[in-house]
Amino acid sequence: MRLNSASLRTVGVNCKMSKIFRIVYNFFAILIVLFFLFTAVVAVSGTKVYAVATGSMEPTIPDGSVVFVRPRAAYEVGDVITAFLEGQQTYTHRIVKIDGERIYTKGDANGDVDPTPTKLSRIVGKVVFHLPLLGLLSLKLSVPVLIIAFAAILVVLILVRFIVAQKQKRRGDHADEKNQ
Repeated sequence: MRLNSASLRTVGVNCKMSKIFRIVYNFFAILIVLFFLFTAVVAVSGTKVYAVATGSMEPTIPDGSVVFVRPRAAYEVGDVITAFLEGQQTYTHRIVKIDGERIYTKGDANGDVDPTPTKLSRIVGKVVFHLPLLGLLSLKLSVPVLIIAFAAILVVLILVRFIVAQKQKRRGDHADEKNQ
């Protein structure tokens, strides 16, 4: 089999593209696996996840963040908590005063204490940590949609990897046939 400079350049380009593809593929595969592991750990630990839809806690917790909340046996002044308003709507503010079963809260960016105290029984938990910007996705999309999107990306990556491997195998088979 004779190799000319054009065929050598093509082989070089294919190798570079293959390396780039493997790097991108591995990056996204690792990212998706880490997302699912993180989601599983959060679910098993009893941590609840909520998106922050306003800037009332800025600069501590920026608008569009995701807060991770865990229930506590007791709360203290200064704790940042997530609590239920009416129905299933929640808010995240800092405790500024505790009076028996009534908790008074205030957003860090707000000038005044919230007008209505929160009952202790309406508190979801204390904010353990937050991740900026991730709430923007969940505010726009539901969690099942995000999981389906990640799963679809993973399936596409696996299919592309399979197709590329098959093409490389065929190229190798054709090269062997030409050499015989």
